[in-house]
Amino acid sequence: MNSTIVALSTARGRSAIAVVRMSGNEAISIADRLFRSRTKRPLMQAEGYTAHYGEIVDPNSGNTIDDVVLTLFRAPRSYTGEDSVEISCHGSAYVVSRIVQIAIDCGARAATAGEFTTRAFLAGKIDLAQAEGVADMIAATDRATHRLALNQMRGGYSAELQGLRDELLRLGALLELELDFSEEDVEFADRTQLVAILKNIDREISTLKSSFALGQALKNGVTVAIVGEPNVGKSTLFNRLVGQRQAIVDATAGTTRDRHYGKTDWSGREFSIIDTGGYSVGSDDVFEGEIRKQVMLAIDEADVILFMTEVGTGITDLDEMMAGILRRCSKKVLLAVNKVDNNEQYFSVNEFYALGLGDPFCVSALTGSGTGDLLDMVVEKLPAPTPDEETEEIPRFAVVGRPNVGKSSIVNAFIGEDRNIVTNIAGTTRDSIYTRYTKFGFDFYLVDTAGIRKKGKVNEDLEFYSVMRSIRAIENADVCILMLDATRGIESQDLNIYSLVQRNQKGLVVVINKWDLVEDKSTKAMKYFEDTIRERFAPFVDFPIVFASALTKQRIFKVMETALHVYENKQKKVPTAQLNERFLPLIENYPPPATKGKYIKIKYCTQLPNTQIPTFVFFANLPQYVKEPYRRFLENKLREWWDFNGTPIQLFIRAK
Repeated sequence: MNSTIVALSTARGRSAIAVVRMSGNEAISIADRLFRSRTKRPLMQAEGYTAHYGEIVDPNSGNTIDDVVLTLFRAPRSYTGEDSVEISCHGSAYVVSRIVQIAIDCGARAATAGEFTTRAFLAGKIDLAQAEGVADMIAATDRATHRLALNQMRGGYSAELQGLRDELLRLGALLELELDFSEEDVEFADRTQLVAILKNIDREISTLKSSFALGQALKNGVTVAIVGEPNVGKSTLFNRLVGQRQAIVDATAGTTRDRHYGKTDWSGREFSIIDTGGYSVGSDDVFEGEIRKQVMLAIDEADVILFMTEVGTGITDLDEMMAGILRRCSKKVLLAVNKVDNNEQYFSVNEFYALGLGDPFCVSALTGSGTGDLLDMVVEKLPAPTPDEETEEIPRFAVVGRPNVGKSSIVNAFIGEDRNIVTNIAGTTRDSIYTRYTKFGFDFYLVDTAGIRKKGKVNEDLEFYSVMRSIRAIENADVCILMLDATRGIESQDLNIYSLVQRNQKGLVVVINKWDLVEDKSTKAMKYFEDTIRERFAPFVDFPIVFASALTKQRIFKVMETALHVYENKQKKVPTAQLNERFLPLIENYPPPATKGKYIKIKYCTQLPNTQIPTFVFFANLPQYVKEPYRRFLENKLREWWDFNGTPIQLFIRAK
């Protein structure tokens, strides 16, 4: 609490305004060294709750960084209860990073995640419920979650908890008095009053419990996990519910390994479906332990659990083991008996009552028989519906590359949990695994894909499906993060994957993984890597390259920041006035070469709206005579004047 902390308080990325917050005993004195007010009045003499216009200046060089508005708050009347300043600057990544770095050089330190709210709590400005409300308010994506977070942040739940605490203290005091003076002929509280207090407390706890469950549903959505032993038809049912072949289905036991997510709706209720690997013990599958771990994580994560069995095999030892686990958990469980394809098999379902999980549902995942009744019960078991829920398009980043380059490892390292199974065996990941990331101001889908090998080396049907799924993930992604192995360099298959990304016109970030295993980490070595990669990937060389290590977590956040920057470049719109202001004088000085004695005149240019990638049209009198080298010249100028790093550009010449 004695140190002064500094951090960017607004979302990362390019914007008109960004806010850098600094808090601590030395916040104002440090700000005084950085800030040059237009009034020349020192900040140390300024009052709290005042705003000041001026410049941020580097104390070492004397260079001006940016014109800013600085807002000053004096302890204890601030969010953290300490002296605080907020610097409103232009939302340039360079400007923000320079301001933060200068503050650190002057004695502050970079704040950890949530440290400002932590200090507010420690200073008694907010309680734990309000602190969580702040985090929920930042993460709110619709009206319902916003309303919930606002009530919590303003102390709505805190007041209810305080009232409940007072009731409990009152009850405890009355009971203590009754016990201390039990032999005296004095009645402090009759039994009716005590029962009334207990019922009121129980009612309040139940209300808070239901409110918490609703809040979790609003924030995280409701989920249904499908669990069971291998080959009972979990992935088949999953595909039927989501309406497409998202999960790979094969007769081979253990096909599904990771948790696989999808969306479905029934009777107007939307919910998430989690497909899990087959739960097994003592099998020959080397992934058995990891699969069991993923199954248990899915059970913890889900609101409703759908336990699948198979009518043909009856109740197995694994079924009894899984049923024992599910009976002990507090989640709502539904029992489904799969592969009931004819009326005769209905009579065999009665034995599944022995599992002690209620009435079994007879279904056929292959034909869809009985799934309607099952979904009716699933919807009935779901938490209360989420009002005013809105969906939005968010970026999708696909992590692609050859097998064993560290795709799953970097995804796990970034989200901070073992979301995907990682082993040294090539082909561990089979499905394309979607993970939504909403921390630290980020909001995007991260897609872990199966490694793509050469067609000649793909022998198994499962691997064929996995590769196809990876290609589909590339097609659906906004930005592709191409992983390369620093210990193996660039191989022909890397070029094939790169070509696939280019053909689909996706943004590109190249990541050199396993950089921790390279002995020579000098600037010269990095430059050699970059030059080699751009030479092999030519002619498109305008893409960022990041050297990272999933194992040591070196620069993994830079990978995602770079991917977001490429996504922003892909969405960039250049005003027509700016285009013509730059290009028309350039074209006049450097016109297209004359062909067959005909002079080409380009009179106008504009960017087309609503295109997948930035697309520009140049209108000329003879567009058929404009050659590819001149098109390349125009594209290079576009990239030079406006930042289109990492994204492909389309350029058309049309008749005017």
